[in-house]
Amino acid sequence: MFVPYVYMILSSIHYGMSVQMGYNLIPILNGVSFFCRTVPPPPIWARKYGQFNVFIITMIASVIVILGSWLPSRGNAALVVLTILFGFASGGGNLESLSGFSI
Repeated sequence: MFVPYVYMILSSIHYGMSVQMGYNLIPILNGVSFFCRTVPPPPIWARKYGQFNVFIITMIASVIVILGSWLPSRGNAALVVLTILFGFASGGGNLESLSGFSI
């Protein structure tokens, strides 16, 4: 799950994004991930559907975003959109945010 955090920067710089903007992708990803953890509350979903079921669904969404968006994207705008989509897809799957509320 943390592999895209590292390689997102490397691939964005490799495909022509400036170094400063490449390193700014991580704060963008973390900001969008924060909204996914709080706005559609995964702890409520975890209580209703089960903690590991929510985790599996969010991991499947993350894999779909990575395989569908990261592999074909080569431009700056596509990489920023990929960062936003991956941040949203991976934000709800953190077991730390799900475990404390599902007891």
